[in-house]
This record gives sequence, structure tokens and C-alpha cells, in this order.
Amino acid sequence: MKKKKKIDYLKQIEASFQFLRTQESIYDDFNFDDYDCYGLNQKKRLIYKTYSECFGSGSRGNLTNLYRLGIFYRNFGDVSNTYIFNEKYKDENMSSEDKRRKKSEIAKNLIAAERFRTFSEMLNAGVYQLSDIPVTYFVKIKKDDWHMFMVELK
Repeated sequence: MKKKKKIDYLKQIEASFQFLRTQESIYDDFNFDDYDCYGLNQKKRLIYKTYSECFGSGSRGNLTNLYRLGIFYRNFGDVSNTYIFNEKYKDENMSSEDKRRKKSEIAKNLIAAERFRTFSEMLNAGVYQLSDIPVTYFVKIKKDDWHMFMVELK
């Protein structure tokens, strides 16, 4: 039986960052202010749609959407988890244990989006679009490793 190769998420993220930080700015058409006029229901749908594009079945983990989800999460806060959960599982009847597990999964994914947003904002404008780091690296990196990465950059 083959032994599964263990990935050092911190090392991979650091290597990508070192490469990307030397890149020139790239145009990015995203502007959060464009969504100020949205009503609450529109914002809920926007958060859910962006989340689904990042983490839904069949999604490709588009980092542009992950960055945007991180921006939305920063601005809308923890209610984002509730919006996503309610929309994604509105037609499902599940136990309280299943609900807790699903909400925890959503929370981990939102933390990953927040990490990627932070990572992206330490680069020149728009350069995050060149990143080829799998979305899962930002989900699976340990909290202490992420903290170490952030400390090393300051």
C-alpha cells in the first residue's frame, strides 16, 4: 500500500507568497462599494452564491471568488455563516449534531476565505489572481502555522 504524501501547507503558502510579492499590480474589477446599495436579501444571495462558487459541488475553487468571499465575510461578519447555512440546507431536515457539523464546515471555509483575503492584501493589487495555491491549503493549514506565517511577514 502506498503511503500518502503529506503536504506542508505553510511551506507551500510561503513559497507562493515569495513568488507573488515580486509581481506587478494587475487590474481587478472588484469593488466592494458596488454592493453598498444591495438590500439584505440581495447580500444574503450574493454571499451564498459566492460561497457556492468556491466550495459547492463541482466548483473549481476559483481564487477570485475566494478573495471576494473573504471581503464579504470581513464586511458581513459571522452572520455570513447563518446566511449560507440557511440557504444551502433550507430544504433539509437534520439532527442538531448534523447542523452543528455543517455550520462548523462553513465556518472553516469562511476562515479560509478570510486567510486568502489577508494573503492577497499583502501583495500588490490584483496579484492574487496569479496564485495557483489550492483553496484547500487555506482551509487545512493549522491555526498556529497561519499565525507563524503572519508573524514572519511583519
